Amino acid sequence: MGHASKNENLCPIVRVLTRIPLSAFVYFHCRFRIVSVLKMQKSIFLFIVSLLTVVDVTHSDSVGNPCPNIVNKFYQTTNQMSNEPDPWYGFLLFLPNGIFLEANNIAGGNSADSVGVNLTLGVHFGYYKCLPNKVVHLSDTGYMYTTPGVSFLSNNGAIPVHDYYLKFSGENAEQCTGSVRFVVFPTGSNPFDPSNTPVFTSANGTASCQFMDGRNFQFPTTIG
Repeated sequence: MGHASKNENLCPIVRVLTRIPLSAFVYFHCRFRIVSVLKMQKSIFLFIVSLLTVVDVTHSDSVGNPCPNIVNKFYQTTNQMSNEPDPWYGFLLFLPNGIFLEANNIAGGNSADSVGVNLTLGVHFGYYKCLPNKVVHLSDTGYMYTTPGVSFLSNNGAIPVHDYYLKFSGENAEQCTGSVRFVVFPTGSNPFDPSNTPVFTSANGTASCQFMDGRNFQFPTTIG
């Protein structure tokens, strides 16, 4: 009785495997590695895209509402009160977390044709809240300084509050239209206290704004 070969003593599956050339094992191994790497790269790509999408839609105000693309941007406003012949102009700078700054061209006085009285103003700062349909509500305050001939500014100035509702449009929120009005409170009081009585209330006005770009200025892209 002859001796059985080594292959004949192996189980059938092993005998089959021993007949498969080494090159076939290398091929299937490499193919498996390539498919695994491609799947991993696709997963990483989808994760990055989802992360960027989240970052893009979470630019928000101080209470977490999604906002138009206005953060870290300068806008120039044109404001026209309904009872005055001339517009007045301003700059708006939107900061992260619902904070903004406003400066006005009438801050040094000579504003009677624009708002009805000659005013001397400081820079204003305040909060903005984002509403549906790319509408943003802005409320800011600063100081009006003592101005002779203006009854509510004759003693230690006053505190105005500017109130805007602006609807932004354009692919990157390049412009806006809306309304503006302002009320004035005594110096030293809380202008945001609902029980505080204003000493002056403006007429209603219209507002528009335009994003200020150009001159090779590099706008910051980091959202803090």
